[in-house]
Amino acid sequence: MIRYHNNYNTSDPYYAYNITENMARNSYYGNTYTPHLFLDGNIDAGSSTGTWATRITTELALAAPMDIQINGLYSTVSRAGHAHIRIIATAPITNTSLKVRIGIIESNINRSSPNGTTIHNQTFRDMTPNTTGIALTIAQGDTVDLTQTFNCPSPLVSANCDLVVFVQSDQSGANRKILQGAKKRVTTMTYALDPFVLISPPDGDTIGNCSPNLVWHHTIDS
Repeated sequence: MIRYHNNYNTSDPYYAYNITENMARNSYYGNTYTPHLFLDGNIDAGSSTGTWATRITTELALAAPMDIQINGLYSTVSRAGHAHIRIIATAPITNTSLKVRIGIIESNINRSSPNGTTIHNQTFRDMTPNTTGIALTIAQGDTVDLTQTFNCPSPLVSANCDLVVFVQSDQSGANRKILQGAKKRVTTMTYALDPFVLISPPDGDTIGNCSPNLVWHHTIDS
């Protein structure tokens, strides 16, 4: 879930944080009021919050034609990261004009709002590289790998931020379906070391230009 804020209340700090992209996504769906839920991009669930849980459960039961995997690296010092995204088409895909959209959302934000909300979750912060997204061509059996940089600048709290990736059809009207989505907490994005064989130096060899002398010895960690 991504919660885009709109200009219904221009003093809303979450709207003001990224006005351009918040409004771009609201305009994409033709949204003019709040609250307003769109399910899987192409289902207008309106503002009747009491029906949302049932409608979400119904959509969750449907099979998706692809899988999205997210890995990468994020530095809490530089507040920047690289996301490595793998998209695997597991079933036939009939939708066209596909785009990969990559966003940053923040949760657990404590602030009392005029509507009575005190804790704000899934708050939209940014899309990278932009709200237009990255064009995707994929068919059943294909695997597509993407790499994208992202940032979580202050005042965002890194530990509360997720990287969200979803594939959406940009067909007009009610066809703007989201085929699959995934998210990953940015602070869990660390590189894993793959096993390797060291060719040089050989076991017991002395590595020169070191003081004191350094001797390489092969070990195996279990």
